[in-house]
Amino acid sequence: MMKKMLLIPLLCAALIFQPANADAATKTAYTEEVKVSIYRSTSPTATITVKGNYAVDSAYLSKRFIEHNTTLAITRSGGHLTVGFGRASATSGYDIPVNEYQGAIITAASGPVNIRENATTNSPVVTSLDNREAAEYLGESKQTNDVHSPWYKVNVKGITGWIASSVSSGPITYPQTLGRNYSTFQVGGREYRGSFIVKKFGTNGIEIINVLGIEDYIKGVVPNESYPSWHMEALKAQAVTARSYAYASGILSNTTSSQVYNGFSSEHSRTNDAVDATRGEVVKYQGKPIMTFFGAASGGVTANYGDVWASSGHKSYYSSVEDPYEAQAIAEAGASVRRAHNWTFNYSATDLLTEFALVTKQNFSPTVLLQEMEIAKTGANGEVSRVTYTTSDGAYTRTGNEGQIRAIFPSEAAFYHMLPSSMFNVTYTKDYKVKLINQDVEAFSVLNQKIQLPSGTQSITGSNVNIMSASGTISKPSDPKSITISGGGWGHRIGMSQWGAQGFAKFGNKNYKEILAHYYTGTEVSKQY
Repeated sequence: MMKKMLLIPLLCAALIFQPANADAATKTAYTEEVKVSIYRSTSPTATITVKGNYAVDSAYLSKRFIEHNTTLAITRSGGHLTVGFGRASATSGYDIPVNEYQGAIITAASGPVNIRENATTNSPVVTSLDNREAAEYLGESKQTNDVHSPWYKVNVKGITGWIASSVSSGPITYPQTLGRNYSTFQVGGREYRGSFIVKKFGTNGIEIINVLGIEDYIKGVVPNESYPSWHMEALKAQAVTARSYAYASGILSNTTSSQVYNGFSSEHSRTNDAVDATRGEVVKYQGKPIMTFFGAASGGVTANYGDVWASSGHKSYYSSVEDPYEAQAIAEAGASVRRAHNWTFNYSATDLLTEFALVTKQNFSPTVLLQEMEIAKTGANGEVSRVTYTTSDGAYTRTGNEGQIRAIFPSEAAFYHMLPSSMFNVTYTKDYKVKLINQDVEAFSVLNQKIQLPSGTQSITGSNVNIMSASGTISKPSDPKSITISGGGWGHRIGMSQWGAQGFAKFGNKNYKEILAHYYTGTEVSKQY
């Protein structure tokens, strides 16, 4: 009888521990990880909202999980960065990674909540769980006759302890609870997959680097570098090209300096299908992946690598090829993109000299006259590598790669304020003859020039000038737009033309591998992983 009575209290105090082997949080591993700079600001503050399972996770900081749908306050003070969430925060003089995790977490019902050494209310407190902070779920214990049961075994800031279910919520398995297998975060008005790193930028600014798998990265590129409505083979060609470019790159930007990447917010089902259908495929030359440059339009023919980037040498897989369907694809799209194939701009002498001075840091005198303009078309298709202006102050020459040449010609915002390409022609008329001390010269403009009057000299400052002729007085622009530059293509014109790829797919009946083989001479498409 005595033995039976002893068994009763033991059964009443029984503790059943259930480990969380299947649900324990694990850091998300990315296939072919890439890093993309997605946010830069000179401001010392920024905000990021996390959706799913994230943790501040650094070698210099204890791991700290963050509650789902929490807005992080990022601040910089001198050489230190702080990531704040609710009443919790993490500060470091180094970069602060915020990593994506898979698994279950526990959150405080209203923080701070004590974490105890053992699963009892009278056990010593080892740390606390604050508001908007989360704990990694490691398992649970169920105790009879305990109003706080079950107790959850958790990891908070690297410390293992127990939290009562009566003061917490969970366990919640993220991101599966959201009906998906990935978490996301929002910054700068856009939503992104993957993890991120908070970095210092400039003197007192902040930079955010997105860390994610290359396939998810490409899903945020293709709809921004093409149109989701395009032919599927053209979208596949863009997916492989974007993947090849990223595979051969270091840290990427989210602009045209690398590839336009707008993250999860911009994804589209059709472009995602193109990415999935070509998973792991890259363009290879002699068995090795290449960095696949591409541009909007070639103007009917792509450029030899050395004709636009002479300082970088020659690459045989970037040989000039005809673009037979580009014009047809652009024409079908309508007037909004027609100038990507052929374009014309009219300039005055002041337009050109002002931009030249701005780009080259050259100081012209206020009365400088543009007397002559010459270009050197050294490329196989007429690509320009040198521009010379002969002025009353002397001769000024700009020599360089395509970007350096395009930059000295102002343009509209749609073309990033520069000439669309370096394949162009120049025609002009000189409307004036100017009498200098030693000679008469033809000139494009008389703006700011001095004229001799009976009572002295006067500067021409108006937009028009009145000229006496045998038939009477005529009015002419003082600075006419008499210089016309006409050309073709948009971008460097190396490698694949995006509009050309659409043309090949829709009008040439080519599949994506045939399209890529055309633009990248001597290459093949195959799986890299």
